[in-house]
Amino acid sequence: MAKIGQKPNGIFYLDVMVPGDGGTMKRQRVSCDTRDRKAAEAQRRDWLTGLHPKHPSQGGVVAAKGRVSSSNGSVSTKETETGPSVAYWLTKCLSDVKVWGACKATATHQSNVRILSGLLDGKQLSQLTSKDVLDLETRMRDELGYAEGSIRKLLGSLSAACRRAEDLGIILNRPKFPSITVKNIKDRVVTLDEEAVMFECIEKRRNAEPLRPWWQFEKLCVLLLDTAFRLGEGLGCGPSSVKRKRWFDHRGKLHEGTWLGLQRGTTKNDKPRDVPCTSRVLALIPELNERAAGGKWFPWPHGSSGPLYLLQNIRADMKERGYDFDDVTLHTFRHTCATRLAEGGMDLVSLRDWLGHSDIKVTASRYIHLMNGHIHRGASILDAYSQPLGTDGEEEGNRETDGEHPPKRNDVTNGRECAEPVTAGHC
Repeated sequence: MAKIGQKPNGIFYLDVMVPGDGGTMKRQRVSCDTRDRKAAEAQRRDWLTGLHPKHPSQGGVVAAKGRVSSSNGSVSTKETETGPSVAYWLTKCLSDVKVWGACKATATHQSNVRILSGLLDGKQLSQLTSKDVLDLETRMRDELGYAEGSIRKLLGSLSAACRRAEDLGIILNRPKFPSITVKNIKDRVVTLDEEAVMFECIEKRRNAEPLRPWWQFEKLCVLLLDTAFRLGEGLGCGPSSVKRKRWFDHRGKLHEGTWLGLQRGTTKNDKPRDVPCTSRVLALIPELNERAAGGKWFPWPHGSSGPLYLLQNIRADMKERGYDFDDVTLHTFRHTCATRLAEGGMDLVSLRDWLGHSDIKVTASRYIHLMNGHIHRGASILDAYSQPLGTDGEEEGNRETDGEHPPKRNDVTNGRECAEPVTAGHC
């Protein structure tokens, strides 16, 4: 048995049977470390013939989820007379906050360390050269099919580890790292029609598969679409996130409403952030509070399908309904919310605060072209310059009056006529 599967990140794996305790066989996954299906199929053939390097006949020892066993694997994690190996040093850096900082994405760094350790198996840190780094970049792109963003993150982790080793005098000169330009920024948004069909597919799944956490997935999708929270931020929400707030608008009118708050240290930039609740989110809160566990609204059941795997099911269902949903991720919901806010007229500063961007340049680069509300008066302004002149050489719209009745002009703003000249905020 050797079936090919694919993780949500695109990496293929082999679903195989390997020897277990007491002469039994157990089911395990062996990562193919590639996003190329043809390469994965070639590895499957090698496994069936016993030629795969991770096959038990080749001395391979497969641990849970296809990871190489730390005790019997081929990756060197020891410190020798010539200094630490790359794998040893990367593992050691996981506990050093001066390398990658006190980052919340610990699992991401652990994954980066595992991938880099496998790719640089047997390489000593002191022997790592600039050519090795360039070869690593080429291999990840051409052979393993990694996206530019993934390559930049992996090389960035390796560069930070080398910089720390140089600061501590473990190596004299760290190798040079190439500059990776990421051009795969996704502008995909979910349309209103797609959103409606998506929730229909989720409802159908809920009825057909009551034991799977489709209820949590449905509520999570609503939350992400209406708050622009990142996945980790949304999963961290709970009853304590709900806030009642009062504020005064620019006219001095008092308002009161329900907001969702993210605490300091739980966001990407570690800054707290509050956003107002939409009607859909408000309707969910009572049931979410009732089902909350451990202070969380989404205590994902242990051993159940995670949100990324559930999304894969919805992609297949959407395809059957005639929609291409393959390029939609859970982060797409954040971009969809931001796009709707920008197109609806939210100003740039407010949008930055809603999304929690540290730099307004990030907000501007992604969404300023959608904010056409502030330029809608341009045509009216230019029309005023093209009006015919009066007989006395003055523009008809600028003739002097007796001061009692100013000249009236019909300006159209967003399809509405105004009796007075349009000013900021008027109509």
